[in-house]
Amino acid sequence: MLSAHMDTIEPTEGIAFAVEKDRIRSTGDTVLGADDKSALAQILEAATVLQENRISHGDIEIVFTSAEERGLHGARNLDFSGIRSGHALVA
Repeated sequence: MLSAHMDTIEPTEGIAFAVEKDRIRSTGDTVLGADDKSALAQILEAATVLQENRISHGDIEIVFTSAEERGLHGARNLDFSGIRSGHALVA
């Protein structure tokens, strides 16, 4: 299972970035891409690469939760009875 949350820390309005050589950075006082956008992108990219390249693999479950920044509400309310995975990578 691959898991990440879809919400992010504040402030998110007015996000702006700059590219400097090999770095991307925030130009202000806002978050940029970490928490937890980068994990979402990595999981979606992994699934895309597996599918596009027809790479054989075992069963993969993907779980995206929300409301984690305000008290882990997504994880606390997740119905684990529907999850079959014995191992997970949670980012």
